[in-house]
Amino acid sequence: MSEHRIDHSPSTTSDITHACSALGLSADAWPVRFWQQRSGGAMLEDQVQIYATADIEERNHTYEVADYFPGWVAVGDDSGGA
Repeated sequence: MSEHRIDHSPSTTSDITHACSALGLSADAWPVRFWQQRSGGAMLEDQVQIYATADIEERNHTYEVADYFPGWVAVGDDSGGA
C-alpha cells in the first residue's frame, strides 16, 4: 500500500486521548492504532485521506456526522474536495 504523509505533526498520546474522548472512540479502535504508528494523517494509495488527530474533530463537526449518522465517526475521505 502506497502512503504519502500529510504535513502534520506526529500524534501525541495527549492528541489521541483528546480525539478519542471528543468522538467517543475506544482506545482499541483502528484509527488509534493508525495514529500511534504514523505521523498525523496520511494519504493512502493517492486516494484515501485518513484524518490526523488535529483534524478529525473539526471534520466530523463540519460534516455534521453526529447529526446525520449518530454513533458513527468519519475517519477520512476521498480527498476530492466538496
